[in-house]
Amino acid sequence: MDNNAGSKIKVLVLTSTFPRWHNDTEPGFVFELSRRLADRFNITLLAPRSPGAKDEEVMAGMRVKRFGYFFRPLENLATHSGGIMGRLKANPLNYLLVPFFLLGQLLALIKILRQEQFDIILAHWIIPQGLAAHMALALTRKNMPVVCTSHGGDMYALQGRIFSRLKKKIVQKCQVLTWSAGPCSRKP
Repeated sequence: MDNNAGSKIKVLVLTSTFPRWHNDTEPGFVFELSRRLADRFNITLLAPRSPGAKDEEVMAGMRVKRFGYFFRPLENLATHSGGIMGRLKANPLNYLLVPFFLLGQLLALIKILRQEQFDIILAHWIIPQGLAAHMALALTRKNMPVVCTSHGGDMYALQGRIFSRLKKKIVQKCQVLTWSAGPCSRKP
């Protein structure tokens, strides 16, 4: 991660939850975490498309690129209202979108890794973003550190032998693993 003097380390942030526009009322924790890094790092975010959001924009000094994963009117897996796990619970038909989401994210990630140089990948959630990061690095033959943050849903909702082994393998490949306890509530 040794950059030229004066240049910022380039961080590629992978997420499935991100505000659709400035002052969006939907969860902004990945936005806020990334915004706080933007003073010291050059941040590019790769997030899924959402209805009404721009495919590419700059938010708070961070470049945001959104990837497609299905026919635009039907891309509702990563829309807000509870995130992916909430959307899957709300409508079991959304499970049909999961392979398209994974493939869309992987292809977008491969494309950006081939077009640009980054120093580090920050993947929010072990699955799917941690998985996508390691797959894309292997397929592009790039070598850079991966920092993965679990926000709980990926750790506790995805159970069973296959998911447990997959999560363990992803975590072992990460240079750093962090986790979030979720939003804190304060009493007035």
